[in-house]
Amino acid sequence: MTEYKRPLLAVTVVLVLALVGFFAYKDLDTTPLGENIHVPVSGVQDYIVDGKKVGTIEVVPSGEGSLPQPIPDLTKTPKVLIKDTSMTAEAWKIVTDKVRSLQVSLTRDPSNIEEWVTLGTFRKTLGDYPGTIAAWEYASKLSPSFVVPYGNLADLYAYTLRDNIKAEASFKAAIAADPKAGYIYFQAYDFYKNVLKDMTKARAVADLGLKNNPGDKELAALAKQ
Repeated sequence: MTEYKRPLLAVTVVLVLALVGFFAYKDLDTTPLGENIHVPVSGVQDYIVDGKKVGTIEVVPSGEGSLPQPIPDLTKTPKVLIKDTSMTAEAWKIVTDKVRSLQVSLTRDPSNIEEWVTLGTFRKTLGDYPGTIAAWEYASKLSPSFVVPYGNLADLYAYTLRDNIKAEASFKAAIAADPKAGYIYFQAYDFYKNVLKDMTKARAVADLGLKNNPGDKELAALAKQ
């Protein structure tokens, strides 16, 4: 049984920076999935987070001619809206260097879904929310059945940008993308319960999760709350 709640969304960038002693991240629970994703080269295969199967992903064949257009501009510098004052100058440089490195890599191969997701995560760390959205939206276009970018966007809209309309739309898109991804129902439930204060919608999304994943004990317990 997959542990559904927030552990699936732990992000490697936070751990790396914490290990070198630069800053402690304040809220791991709402941090989006970044690295440690195994993404297949082509076809429909399992995708793995930290050694665990989370679901399946349909990968668009590589080759710029087959990619969704337009490809986001990878030459722009980060547009920082809110800077994390807990980050040291050295930590800031590490993250900005990582962003530049990923942008160079994606310029060479814009079909790399893992790198788009990771780029969005690092941009979010910098407070570059427009860049974060662009990266995750493009990852979702590369593989419409890949739940992670939609879930990350829902989390960003709900808890960072405080845009409940887009957050709810992103949660619905995540569920439509992969109805078997159990963790997204827990996140949507938390959103409806704690952000919108709407228990009718919270119970409805729990019921939907159980309908799409019959026999799942964790979702059954959630639906009874």
